[in-house]
Amino acid sequence: MSEETKQQQQPKPTSELQDLDSLSDSANGSRRRRDSSASTRGKKRFEEISSRGHLPTSFLFPSGSYSRKAQEKYSVELFETPDEHLKATASVEDTMTGEGLSKKRKGLNSGEGAGIQKTLGWWGAFFNMVAYAIALGVLSIPLVAVSLGVVPFVLLTIFFAYLCWYVGIQYWKLKQRFPGVQNLQDAGHLMFGKWGGHFLGFAQLIFSIFLQGNHVLLGATAFHILGWHSCAVGLAVVFAFISFLFTLPRSYTLFSISAFISFTSIVTVVIIAMIASGISGPTNAPPNAPPIKIKAFGPADGVEVDFLTGFLYTLNLFVSFGAIPGYLPIMSEMRKPKDFPKSMAILVACQIVLYLIVGGVIYNNLGQYTLSPSLNSLSPTMSKVAYGLGLPTILIAGCESGQVAAKHLYIIIFRSKPHHIHNSTKLGWLVWILINVFTWTIAFVLAECIPFFSSFLGLEAALFWALFNGLAAVMWLFLNQGSWFKGLKNKIMFLVALIVVASCSVLCVVGMWSSVISIRDAYAKGVVGGVFSCQVGSA
Repeated sequence: MSEETKQQQQPKPTSELQDLDSLSDSANGSRRRRDSSASTRGKKRFEEISSRGHLPTSFLFPSGSYSRKAQEKYSVELFETPDEHLKATASVEDTMTGEGLSKKRKGLNSGEGAGIQKTLGWWGAFFNMVAYAIALGVLSIPLVAVSLGVVPFVLLTIFFAYLCWYVGIQYWKLKQRFPGVQNLQDAGHLMFGKWGGHFLGFAQLIFSIFLQGNHVLLGATAFHILGWHSCAVGLAVVFAFISFLFTLPRSYTLFSISAFISFTSIVTVVIIAMIASGISGPTNAPPNAPPIKIKAFGPADGVEVDFLTGFLYTLNLFVSFGAIPGYLPIMSEMRKPKDFPKSMAILVACQIVLYLIVGGVIYNNLGQYTLSPSLNSLSPTMSKVAYGLGLPTILIAGCESGQVAAKHLYIIIFRSKPHHIHNSTKLGWLVWILINVFTWTIAFVLAECIPFFSSFLGLEAALFWALFNGLAAVMWLFLNQGSWFKGLKNKIMFLVALIVVASCSVLCVVGMWSSVISIRDAYAKGVVGGVFSCQVGSA
């Protein structure tokens, strides 16, 4: 009996195993075009990984067998489809010959090969990032112009916008070179070893929980302004519980819808705030108050700003740019991660335009009587309208941070069993729910311990945002080991990396100092309630 006749009498393989069989039996050339294409893509993918080799070493990063193993580990993605997962976990040689793939068919049929779904488009990535980055904190930005002057405000906005773009692109380049990096813990493990991974993983987790706490605080304040005059602790509990419910969906694709609503909500609030402030002016101005005067340099008349206070306002602007902890998780769910720069470009453009317009218009309308956030300078009625329309933004922005924190822990727990990540399993949902209960409980505690807005943002920026921004420069150094000074472009980029590290170091050290002093002074003056106080603090 001929070989061709034998093949015709064989039963057809299942749809899940067709691509694997085409790889192991590609010499026959008798498979359908779809399977042949899949085989070709698999070969090209692994030839590409094999040809890259390992990065050159330098004195800044670990070297040796541990470093090589880490690079090999993160050179492949947690793929969505079972056949691609087997290609990723088998060696290049075994994938080309088919050996090592058939050994895992049993595990494949049981669902153990499934990974993170990659269903997010670049528009969805943009909406998730913009919902993370732009919340009611944007209405604290006018205070930067009031405190520093128009020209420094514009220059700082442009600088931070470029830094935002630079950081996003460096994270993207690391992800492109090592697609298995899912979060900052993976990035730290790749570049600095085990303890580097633990440190950055902890930093990403605690920062995300801090942001959740920030939104619990802001949500409780919004409830109070809207007329719910209850104990602040109770308001925070209610908002934390609502946020917990909205964080339960695990897909960024589903979150794109909520993120779009959040972005629409904050744009509406900003427009209302600008119009209302122009019509009514500062309602908090005292009788016979001096007229509004705009200054190009220095604080507005009547506004006392020392170095530490001015630096705290600068930190508020700094932390308003980008969505750094969400970059790697969002890219991991994109259908085409190579499109991420498109999402970044729109994000940076939206932020720089929105922040300059908001800062300039509200400073012009409220002048030296601007508060943080600016909604507190409006009439009670308009403030209620704006906070009511802004509730979706407050909620979804906090949930975006909750997604980052929860997925970070979830991937750590189930990385060796990715079918719990990809599929809806009972154990997976139980763990996911418990993780969210944990993060929102911690967020509630933080909100009650630090119940004020500006100093909270400043503390976050100083402790973590500077670290995450500076890490982008370290990523460039890591990816370009051995070629830092090769060519004019690399020399310029090396200098840019040093400037970024230096700038972030200053922001971190001085920012922590100013934030701690601000927190101490706020409690000493009695302008906010104590820990777990029923008094609603200033937002």
